[in-house]
Amino acid sequence: MKFKTTFFITFLIFTVLFALSCGKLIPIDDFNLAPHNAEYAIPLADSKTSLQTILAGLDNSAFIQIGADGGLTLHYEGNFIGRSTLDILAGYQNALLPVLDTVFALPFNIPNGVQIDFANLKSGLLTYYFQSGETQTLSVKLTIPQLLKNGAAFQTTFSLAPNSLKTDSLDVGGYRLQPYKDSIFVKYDARRPDGTRVSLKKNGCALCGALISLKNFQLQYAQGYLGNNTFDIPQDTIRINFFQNWKGNIRFQDPRLTLALENSFGVPVRATENYANAISADGKATPIISPALQKGVDVAYPALSEVGQSKTTTFVLNAANSNLPDVLASNPVAIAYKIDAVMNPNGSTKTTGFLTDSSAFKLHAYLDLPVYGKAQGFEGADTVAIDFSQYKKNVDHVELKIIADNAMPVDIAVQGYFANGQGKILDSLYVSPQLVLKSAAVDANGNATTPTRQISYTTIDYARFQRVADAAKLWIHYYYSTALNGSVPVRVLATQEVRVQIGMKLGLR
Repeated sequence: MKFKTTFFITFLIFTVLFALSCGKLIPIDDFNLAPHNAEYAIPLADSKTSLQTILAGLDNSAFIQIGADGGLTLHYEGNFIGRSTLDILAGYQNALLPVLDTVFALPFNIPNGVQIDFANLKSGLLTYYFQSGETQTLSVKLTIPQLLKNGAAFQTTFSLAPNSLKTDSLDVGGYRLQPYKDSIFVKYDARRPDGTRVSLKKNGCALCGALISLKNFQLQYAQGYLGNNTFDIPQDTIRINFFQNWKGNIRFQDPRLTLALENSFGVPVRATENYANAISADGKATPIISPALQKGVDVAYPALSEVGQSKTTTFVLNAANSNLPDVLASNPVAIAYKIDAVMNPNGSTKTTGFLTDSSAFKLHAYLDLPVYGKAQGFEGADTVAIDFSQYKKNVDHVELKIIADNAMPVDIAVQGYFANGQGKILDSLYVSPQLVLKSAAVDANGNATTPTRQISYTTIDYARFQRVADAAKLWIHYYYSTALNGSVPVRVLATQEVRVQIGMKLGLR
């Protein structure tokens, strides 16, 4: 037989709040249950909870923020991702370049269309190799006009023995490279003892000549045209546990996906959407559509007079410029996004920019879900161990008084099932879920105005108590809906609480 109205409504209200707020029952004293007629009034509980507490228990991946007005917001963050100077110049860190004549222009074409006017070098090793096929010792002077230190070009002299290899290295840290028409000129003057100038290239000597090796070049500062390229920034994902732990329908009225775009390159950059998708529990991707993001977001950048500074541009996807509320209504478990960066989006080679060894383009995304919206049929579940065995033979009747005060614009309905130790259901609380806490009254803007109070008394006779006296657990199902059965958006504040006070009167035989 199903109970239609029982004292267990009280027990259930408290159990739900206990599970959500980590409250504790006020322990019942040991009673002398000797056979005689008596009544004992016992305060069972005085418990409070709030949506802030409930949310914290449901999603430990979110930060719960409280606004100046007391409004609650679920805040989720992605990772810091981006690209640095090393990514742009990686292709020119190491090179082995033949010197084909006594005056030779080594190409200085940095990958990705970068054209450097000058670069101050942080570190690197320049090694030169000279192989002679001459039968006499040569006197060699090596000059690199575009490699400067304190305004003077690099120059060195050395002797090159007959049919020998001369090699030496230079730490280029502190030097400046100043290419001329995308070239670095290398000049060597090799002379015999009589002053005759010769070229090291010699017929019949395949190895004769000169080579320049560049290793681990690191720029401290470079200025020029930094190219017109799209830099592939890795995908990032924001995990949303909220929708995994709650079941039901919810619509956030004002969700915000914020992209914080940080740029310390001294060059125009445009952020463009590669893709942004909401990912469901089964892996299905639903596009987040924003025409403004698809068009591209121009990112601020430091001027030549602001070397070392970083500029941040913020772009917000919201209900006004995207389909974000609709996408989130499908209860996704994650948002995956890939945003690329385009250097010099207008493609003008006359744009002079700069980079330093610490320059980077970084993206940090975060999702804010203000608790303003409407929900219907949100479900939760819990299991509570119970033991009525000590009262089975001695309880004549039970009377409970419940005072429930609700300042939140949220209705709470429950259903429960009593089961024995083997999991067999002995009975249910109701034929169908029952509303046990009614929402506070709300105004036209969804703000709670007047808390509601419900006071109820229930008496349980001996026969009814016996039906569930052997239960070992209570399986609880609870359902949340915003005011007016989830038909209007409401705002829930951190200061709003639900309070339940329970007192029990035991009639003993």
